[in-house]
Amino acid sequence: LPPSISNLTSLKGLYLNDCYELVDLPGEMEHLQNLELLALRHSRVHGCHDVVERLIHLRCLRAEYTSVIGNQNCVKTNGPVATSSNTIEQLVKLEELTIDADPRDIEWNKIALEVAEQVAMLQKLSILSFYFPSTESLEMFTRKSIPWKTDISQPGDNFTSFNFYVYSEETHKSPTVDVSKCSGERYLLYSDGKDIPDVIK
Repeated sequence: LPPSISNLTSLKGLYLNDCYELVDLPGEMEHLQNLELLALRHSRVHGCHDVVERLIHLRCLRAEYTSVIGNQNCVKTNGPVATSSNTIEQLVKLEELTIDADPRDIEWNKIALEVAEQVAMLQKLSILSFYFPSTESLEMFTRKSIPWKTDISQPGDNFTSFNFYVYSEETHKSPTVDVSKCSGERYLLYSDGKDIPDVIK
């Protein structure tokens, strides 16, 4: 992307999906303060943590930690998520968040709990697609997420749509479903190899 993209100060949405050769975002993007939607799925963006964090008016972020789910030859990418970054929790206006990740990825499993804790801090979130590496991480999210536990008729009713995938290496099963492409408004795929926990019942 050219630095001149910063001239598009009225831009509301930027779709960079399937830009396989895209490996970085220019720092000048931080001037896009009217940007409400940023889609980075299936790209190879590196080092964009600070840029995304400064887009404080984002209402929708669709990002990716690894390449396409189920691809045995996937190439790791670094989206706007990192262990030392508070990128997600800084985006306080987020209403929709998608983070595609391969749950078999060791690096993702190392940071997934921290990222889930950041996601739980988003008070306006109502649409979420996320991969949890364990039942415990899902339980933590449902316990801490402000919109999830708000006292209405049922926990989770504040979410108009969610796609959750709970996967553990202990099952020795290869995940074959890209949750973000599931058609259901509320979808949970559980493959943890244990008895079904209360949080899922």
